[in-house]
Amino acid sequence: MDSIGKHYDATERWKNEILEHMSKWKEEMHRHFDVVAEELRHDVLGAINDDKPSTDNRLANHDRRISRLERHAKLAA
Repeated sequence: MDSIGKHYDATERWKNEILEHMSKWKEEMHRHFDVVAEELRHDVLGAINDDKPSTDNRLANHDRRISRLERHAKLAA
């Protein structure tokens, strides 16, 4: 009966080690995710701010192109 108790104690220690390791891993993954999300947020905000003038310019060119196509197709009033 004593060997069963020793086996149970060893299993409990192993289980506690695994749970502790999983808890540390979870915290590490959470921190890593926060860092990645923050980097992604800054990248997107930077891209939006950097691209705004060129987007406005493309829209102006797009309007001219549509007007030219409408005149060519005789759709413009």
